[in-house]
Amino acid sequence: MGWIVLLWIGFLVVGALLAWGAYHFLSGYNTNRIVGFAFIGAIIVALVATIFMTNQLTNTESFKRWKKSVDSEFKGGITRQITVYSEGGEVIFKNKGKFDVEYTEGRLKWIDENGKVQIIYLGNSATAVVNEIEAE
Repeated sequence: MGWIVLLWIGFLVVGALLAWGAYHFLSGYNTNRIVGFAFIGAIIVALVATIFMTNQLTNTESFKRWKKSVDSEFKGGITRQITVYSEGGEVIFKNKGKFDVEYTEGRLKWIDENGKVQIIYLGNSATAVVNEIEAE
């Protein structure tokens, strides 16, 4: 977590340098060529750092979970299969469809593809398995 703070401090410093360079460039400030090269160098460093950090942040498992959550939210859910088993292992309920599942206080809740709210009360002896499956 600490490196993210350092990353943002770095972005702020680079942004301040870019703003300073843009101000002097646009105001006609009579500078030597070193300032121009420093400004261009700061832009290149900022672009490389952004590309590097974007690659590092998007390869994390938390980013993949977040992306899956966003995809599910805006694409109407993920194709899933819900199977509820009794204490003895018999299948009590099985359903397949594109939806988001919410688990709270011993129950599964989702809105099916027909817009109907579905709720399964699990109790103390039932087990529910929710798997993501390939869309047909």
